[in-house]
Amino acid sequence: MEPENDRRRRGGNQATSSVTGSDNQILAAIEYVQHFQHRVLADAMVEACADYWERRAQAFENARHRPGRDYEGQATTEQLRAQWGRCTATAAACRARARVSPLELIAPEVDAVLREVS
Repeated sequence: MEPENDRRRRGGNQATSSVTGSDNQILAAIEYVQHFQHRVLADAMVEACADYWERRAQAFENARHRPGRDYEGQATTEQLRAQWGRCTATAAACRARARVSPLELIAPEVDAVLREVS
């Protein structure tokens, strides 16, 4: 009995092929969508945690200008103050978001299932 791929090369019995080029594209698309769904769920889980927002707030606080310690370049004092104000306001918004984290309100059983799925 000759191997299946030898028969296909000679044009014989093409029906035995289980995966065609278009099937490969469909399978690749399905795999891509499944991976994308997984990443969306994982990102949503991370962004729903208070720890994530606390880390974001800390990052914005660390980005504020520190007079006498940071290089100022050609920025004016007013520009540096405005940047400091934006970073401070954004950090405050992140901390406010951390206080209303929805995962803190979810039952432990539901949280465990969500984490297992992600």
